[in-house]
Amino acid sequence: MKEFVLMFRMDITTKDAQPSKEQMNIYMQQWMAWINNIAGKGQLADGGNHFTKQGRVLKPHNSVIEGPYVSDNNSVVGVTLLLWQNP
Repeated sequence: MKEFVLMFRMDITTKDAQPSKEQMNIYMQQWMAWINNIAGKGQLADGGNHFTKQGRVLKPHNSVIEGPYVSDNNSVVGVTLLLWQNP
């Protein structure tokens, strides 16, 4: 079986880009249905991790920036590992 990494990105710096509490509840319900479907098929290697806004970015020459890595207003907010075997 092969493993695939799904990386999820989101704009975590722009206030207006953040989902409302209601939207987040809907997203999480959809997410759980999707994850449970994959897990039920035995294709979920790791449920993944959700990252927080805290952290540090190590740049060249040992320069450290406080906060998450952001590129074009997007940051990686989580990862999930999937298993796949060709039929």
